[in-house]
Amino acid sequence: MPAGMPRQVVTVGTGVAVLGLTSFLYLSVVGRALGPADVVPLTTLWVLINAVGPSLFFPLEQEVGRAVAARRAVGLGARPVFLRAVWIGALLLVALGVVGLAAGAPLTGRLFDGETMVLLALFVGSLGLAAEHLTRGAFAGTGDFARYGWQLGIDGVLRLAGAGALALAASTQVGWYALLLGISPLLAVLVTAPRPHRLLADGPPASWQDVGSALGLLVAGSTLSQFVVNAAPIAANLLATPQE
Repeated sequence: MPAGMPRQVVTVGTGVAVLGLTSFLYLSVVGRALGPADVVPLTTLWVLINAVGPSLFFPLEQEVGRAVAARRAVGLGARPVFLRAVWIGALLLVALGVVGLAAGAPLTGRLFDGETMVLLALFVGSLGLAAEHLTRGAFAGTGDFARYGWQLGIDGVLRLAGAGALALAASTQVGWYALLLGISPLLAVLVTAPRPHRLLADGPPASWQDVGSALGLLVAGSTLSQFVVNAAPIAANLLATPQE
């Protein structure tokens, strides 16, 4: 085992624990600030965002980590591989945006109680998750698990701090609380990711196969598993009557 590995494992574990605890506290703060009826759009958003990340972008993180580590093992720079992955992430975001625009009205009306800002938060949150998973893949591939753990923890702390500030200001706008789910991961990436030229060294050109050979199967498998886990609460919201 590498000399620094135990400490890095502890850092990642601590980051996961902080993210989990702050997520629970965030939902508690928001629930108290908005009340049981007004918090429904945000809880639906929470389910969707936590389905989109593992479905689309965690497989991308896995492929980036694998490809970066493979190049690092033979002494090749991995920046071209990472940039290919960024393009794939951008294409996934564009696809999500197209679906969001096409289904914006029914999504907003049925899932988010007409709160347009919550739909915007869904896209911003997807952007934040894409940025996080891409950079975490680079961190994992280069063995920089300290940054990996810090990013997890900072995301959770920023989200909770923002919700606390809004609650202290007596804000009851669900859209502002929802936007925190996108803003906090973007800020966490800015804090933890070094400049591009320092994140990964330049190297030989990369093909799409270098990072996307198994991505389709990984995304399909992750999407199906997340559908099984998260379909029930979303379906309940879609089928609920106004009285419910």
